[in-house]
Amino acid sequence: MTSRQHSPFVLLTAFVLLLAAMFGAAYAVGAAVGPVAPGMHDGGGSGSGTGPGDGRTGHDGGGADGGGMGGMHGMGTAR
Repeated sequence: MTSRQHSPFVLLTAFVLLLAAMFGAAYAVGAAVGPVAPGMHDGGGSGSGTGPGDGRTGHDGGGADGGGMGGMHGMGTAR
């Protein structure tokens, strides 16, 4: 059997096309499935989306109240 040599350009092009196809498939599946965690949503509204707690990030951003992730009620504290 003879081995067939491909030019680096052909190999690079094939790799880029494969990468684009994989990204497209992953994006399509993600768009079809939607959010997978409670509280993750677009938030809608007319907010500017510039800071924590604006309803667009999926959490309240913590803050001076000891930090943490908002919406994690009933999880308790580690002892």
